[in-house]
Amino acid sequence: MIKHIYIPIIKGKQNDLKAIGKLHPNHRKFIKPLIELSPTPPKSNVDDHLEKFIKNLTAQNDDCLLFVDFNGFIPGESTKKGIPATIAGYDYLHNVECYVTPVYGFGREDLLWDYLGEVIKQHGQGFCFRLEEDDLEEDIAEETWEKILIKSAQLEISFTEVDLIIDLKDVRLKSVSEKVSLVTDFMMFQPKSIKFRSIAIAGSSAPKDVSVIEVDSIGEIERKELMIWANLRTDLVDGDSFIYSDYGVIHPEFAAFDLPVGGTANRKVRYTSRNKIVIFRGHKQAGDTAQSHTLAMQVRNHSIFCGRGYSFGDEYIDDVANFAKGPGNLGNWVLADMNHHFTYTFIQIENLRNILLPGLSQKEVGLLLEEFQ
Repeated sequence: MIKHIYIPIIKGKQNDLKAIGKLHPNHRKFIKPLIELSPTPPKSNVDDHLEKFIKNLTAQNDDCLLFVDFNGFIPGESTKKGIPATIAGYDYLHNVECYVTPVYGFGREDLLWDYLGEVIKQHGQGFCFRLEEDDLEEDIAEETWEKILIKSAQLEISFTEVDLIIDLKDVRLKSVSEKVSLVTDFMMFQPKSIKFRSIAIAGSSAPKDVSVIEVDSIGEIERKELMIWANLRTDLVDGDSFIYSDYGVIHPEFAAFDLPVGGTANRKVRYTSRNKIVIFRGHKQAGDTAQSHTLAMQVRNHSIFCGRGYSFGDEYIDDVANFAKGPGNLGNWVLADMNHHFTYTFIQIENLRNILLPGLSQKEVGLLLEEFQ
């Protein structure tokens, strides 16, 4: 029986993983993160990249279940011993007794499907198909379902052990209605013989950078992924089978080596509240550590602040506002922002599941999300 109600998709980096590791145990047991590997850095190699990833992952995982996707590897990448990088990653996890649900999708390295059956048996946690928007289009939807049937048979796995994640990725500038229709139409092609263990709808409205917000100001980003999930839950007959998934406050395509160098990155705090990500933006002035305390005070004094006891992230914000901690670096703030988001979103989804009733209009759902915490 599936217990998780929320699937945050996060990069397998130290502070992102700490944001999961510092969740309250009563929340963590109902959250099953999807951890994805970032591309191999230019000055690294597969073996070193995997070793660092596994070290960070196992340091923060407390034997709770995880999805893991090595989608950062490009086709043909392999270890020094010639093992396909993705398969080596799952073998490495198995060897350190970290058992996960493997994740793979179509349009990737087709040869790896031949290895994944053994990986699934080793880990014993089922399997997850990760679909992208192109897989859902009307002219290919039936073919996608046929592929799911064929690959499941090849992997020798029952659908009761299979999860499906429909990943819409960046939805910030997309129409909610169009995405709801796209998913609904795709699901109409689902063969009656398929009953998945879980289905998740994922997306992100987080901007890649804060240039969309004026310097030294407070701005809001609408969480369209939340609206898409909420409408699908009210539209579809078996709404409980649709699990909420997002990328926290990080853009889906963000990579660590995208960061500016030389202290030129914007100081910011990204704080999730209701159907918005509220961004408290500072400026780029290198060496101006005082602005982190100022930003923290702005969050702490704002009506949306949940209080220091709400999450590790909120406690960190309060400590920086009180000068009980230093200004922190970009990694510290990723940890704080993401930990608050994961906590807030879990509580929000847990409550919304009880009040999002079938038949609500998109307007009614929108008003509900604006008002409901």
